[in-house]
Amino acid sequence: TPWADNAKSIADKEGFFHWWLDFAPLFADHDGFDIMVGNPPWVRTRWDESGVLAELDPWWQLNPKAPVGVKNGHKEALLGSIENRTFYLEEVASHEAQRSMVSYPSEYPLLAGTQPDLYRCFMTRTWELVSSQGTIGLIHPESHLIEKGADQLRTQTYRRLRRHFQFANERKLFEIGHHTVYGIHIYSSTQTPSFLQMSGLYHPDTAV
Repeated sequence: TPWADNAKSIADKEGFFHWWLDFAPLFADHDGFDIMVGNPPWVRTRWDESGVLAELDPWWQLNPKAPVGVKNGHKEALLGSIENRTFYLEEVASHEAQRSMVSYPSEYPLLAGTQPDLYRCFMTRTWELVSSQGTIGLIHPESHLIEKGADQLRTQTYRRLRRHFQFANERKLFEIGHHTVYGIHIYSSTQTPSFLQMSGLYHPDTAV
């Protein structure tokens, strides 16, 4: 049927992934993964119109400080074609769907009231997927530890955290700002908060 074809097309484009279906044999015989390791996306779901339009015309990346009136004129001309307008509207729909998904309380209850960030989605998802005796190792930012509205997320973080190694990117191990703070986090099942911590690190060798 047409709706099924559309659903498959959208799923292929957006990269939908259903853990409980794709790993059905594991969850049928086990309560989750014993080990999970990852570096989730450090991305907030913000609309980048210039980036989207630059996919159609590099002018948008080459002239970021152009006056608003000039930009509006270029946008109107660029979206004058059906092909370009269709691409633009599909990107808008994709962004809005993703923003709504990561903010949906029933899907990510611990993120309710916080700033949507994909690393938080991955972090809380691994907590759902790991076994009662399993271990998780993730590299991700730590904005949830200081954000005012993230108290529920912090509570669950401290109950699962076992090792916390906090780094500044002074050695530029990642292609981001050298003052950016991130951490290596080892999680397991919930218990009374108890973890080892090292802060102000510059290289992973220090934590070995």
